[in-house]
Amino acid sequence: MKLKRLAAATATLVMVLTVPAYANDADAVAVYEEMNQKQKTLTDVNAYYDFNISTKMDAMQMSSRLEMNMKANHITEPEHLRMNNYMRMTIGQFSNGNEAEGPAGKSDSIDLSGTPVTGNMYYENGMYYMDMMDQKIKQPMPLEQMMKSIQQIPGMENGGLDYIQNLKLRTEGEDRILSYTMDAGKMNSLLDQVMGMSGMSAVAQSGAQVSYDAISGEFVIDPDGYCKKSRMKMGMTMTVADQTVSVTMDGDVGYADPGQPVEFATPDLNGYQLLEIQ
Repeated sequence: MKLKRLAAATATLVMVLTVPAYANDADAVAVYEEMNQKQKTLTDVNAYYDFNISTKMDAMQMSSRLEMNMKANHITEPEHLRMNNYMRMTIGQFSNGNEAEGPAGKSDSIDLSGTPVTGNMYYENGMYYMDMMDQKIKQPMPLEQMMKSIQQIPGMENGGLDYIQNLKLRTEGEDRILSYTMDAGKMNSLLDQVMGMSGMSAVAQSGAQVSYDAISGEFVIDPDGYCKKSRMKMGMTMTVADQTVSVTMDGDVGYADPGQPVEFATPDLNGYQLLEIQ
């Protein structure tokens, strides 16, 4: 009898110690839902991305920094969506070799700090334009259909709360901070659905298999209830043929003047060549 009681007590203790680690705090859920309702009212966005990226494939390793400024209008009306995205990637350290093999293993390391790759992407009327590395290409992209399809995926009607776990709330001055982790299994299921959508043919035809390893982050919410910054750390793996690439991204996205109109000029769209995917 004592043994049974001990086993029951042990099982109860294990549940107490493990379940809350993944449960979402009720107050945090309420703040998240408030933020989600505010985000739904946004028609324009002006976002700044700044991420440190580590890429590894076999013995090759590379560090880089990705900076972007994404401006968009009519985000609540996908059929009228306009979006402009300026990107700059600065390459850092690049190494190729296997130090574990000792002196016999060839290892090359190159410091490419300050080597930038810049580009500009623009979207309007179902056409995606990319100007990068002296090439201008355009491709039809049904973002309207894709956005509507994503909104219809089960669990997305509440801002993706079903994919979030360990949601906690704290304050920093006047700001409220929501920390979280993502359910990797559910996120990979969502990714599979997105990859199967029309407009993702380039990825599908490449045979690439993409999966998330771990995602965690924070939302910084201003006194008006808008998210003014999103901090995130994400690991993902992409396999193409026999090559596996591991990527870790760590950085944040800042939102300038949330709730205010955003203006930007339409770039010159002449000279873009249509990209044909076989």
